[in-house]
Amino acid sequence: MPRTDEMGENTAGALRAMVGEIYRSNSRRVFATLVRLLGDFDLAEDAMHNAFAVALERWPKSGVPANPRAWLVSAGRFKAIDALRRRSSWSRRAPPPSRPGMTSSKRRAVRSWWYQWVCRTSS
Repeated sequence: MPRTDEMGENTAGALRAMVGEIYRSNSRRVFATLVRLLGDFDLAEDAMHNAFAVALERWPKSGVPANPRAWLVSAGRFKAIDALRRRSSWSRRAPPPSRPGMTSSKRRAVRSWWYQWVCRTSS
């Protein structure tokens, strides 16, 4: 597919529609593959959506790849690996907040929220 600098505005809109169609037809397969590779539903879902966001940025410039589903799985896997590295890096630097007398379930909930917040703000 031609790049956007070679395309008109109508073709860029058509590309957005194509990405939407790819999302509708392949997102479940991409998600299932990412869950199998990553072993985490939440991480796989975030990675899949990040991969589609990257596709919307890159495909107008470089064209749609020959196998969009494989490209999305690969991009999602790389996004998940980046998120895990950020989470690991932040967990060593900034421990989650804790207060004396917190129950273990409350501590787990705070820790989960903390890591999610840290990963979102550091990207």
